Amino acid sequence: RTQAATARWGLTKRQGEILREVVRGSTNRVVAATLALSERTVEVHLTAIFERAQVESRSELVTAVWRGA
Repeated sequence: RTQAATARWGLTKRQGEILREVVRGSTNRVVAATLALSERTVEVHLTAIFERAQVESRSELVTAVWRGA
């Protein structure tokens, strides 16, 4: 589902990786550690993902991924 959402929203490869981790329930700190990024970088990517997915929160994002919106 995250691959389909990545393509649908035109996300970059890195944004797709972050999306996958968020859908798994990972915190920004865990995402940063998993992908060897700073927490601030994760936040910047998440802001861009929210804009492209037209959502305002992590829970809305996960719902949009699962619904295929």
